[in-house]
Amino acid sequence: MTTRSIYVPTARFVKSHRGTAPLVALAAATLLLLLGLAGCSGLISSKTSTSATAALTANPANLNFGDVALGNDSTQNSTLTNTGNSKVTVSGVAASSSEFMVSGVPGGTTLSSGQSAVLTVTFKPSNSGNATGTITISSNANNSPIITLLGASPGPHSVGLTWSPSTSPVVGYYVYRGTVTNGPYAKLNLVAATQFTDLSVQAGQTYTYVVTAVDANITESSYSNPATATVPTP
Repeated sequence: MTTRSIYVPTARFVKSHRGTAPLVALAAATLLLLLGLAGCSGLISSKTSTSATAALTANPANLNFGDVALGNDSTQNSTLTNTGNSKVTVSGVAASSSEFMVSGVPGGTTLSSGQSAVLTVTFKPSNSGNATGTITISSNANNSPIITLLGASPGPHSVGLTWSPSTSPVVGYYVYRGTVTNGPYAKLNLVAATQFTDLSVQAGQTYTYVVTAVDANITESSYSNPATATVPTP
């Protein structure tokens, strides 16, 4: 309760030709004006909501099986992890090539936030030469990953390449091959090392190879000097 005092001055009387009359008929007084201020208080609660995010990662996302002889196989694993804050349901896992078989995470598998599952990939070559493929993971995640696959099976002939490393920071090298000295060239593979073995060559054929350096933005350099190799006839 707040009290305020308002002073009202004494009434003045003036004389008129008809007599004395009050101009203001108010006696001196002090008027107390009481103002009741009703205070109100309350609690206001606020909640910060976090949107649900379904995210899935694969580690590693690249599997290189190296050389595997015909009739043999090689197995590697990749771990799928739910890095979001809501459940991820994997609806299917498929390999793009019959030379790569995948198991361990059947369709319908549900991963809670932070939970992982191991994907097993087996490479069993059916032909000599280089083999490539991908594993596609279908799910309700916003970023279902794709795993890239690489393997090879040595044939009766191969061509080995080596080159000097780039003087600039790079993440790898693209290897190209053609059957004409000045191209056109077809891209064979991306490798991290400064060497590559081409296992998909044919007897009696002449090949020309060039290499480009690749930086973190996947920007390629110009072609290297060409290198030519002739595969002998059995």
